[in-house]
Amino acid sequence: MGSFRNLQRKHFMLENLKQNIQNNIHWLTEHAEQNSNFSSKKNDQLLQNLVNDLIHFSEMMKSSDIHIEPQENSIRIRLRIDGVMSEQFQLPNFILEQLCCKLKILANIDISQSRLPQDGK
Repeated sequence: MGSFRNLQRKHFMLENLKQNIQNNIHWLTEHAEQNSNFSSKKNDQLLQNLVNDLIHFSEMMKSSDIHIEPQENSIRIRLRIDGVMSEQFQLPNFILEQLCCKLKILANIDISQSRLPQDGK
């Protein structure tokens, strides 16, 4: 019975986290449509929450990789779970630059370098 409750708890936490991510995506999109200036403090905080939630979601799903794939009209987020890639989220493409910057800062790599590959620390 205890393991069933643990599974229920994990499922609830994953669904909650997924909903938080969807809400952040919605608020970022809505706020950007209302304001031409994306780099506000509110947007910065929403983006930081989104990055943290994506990493936490990936960790809870026990994924080995997070793939951030720019598309023509969106950014596709896929996770590699047990060797299988699965699409998880679609982000608006206007946040790509800020998203990459946040991830580079987290990885302690040069945010000004975009042409050469870099290893995170």
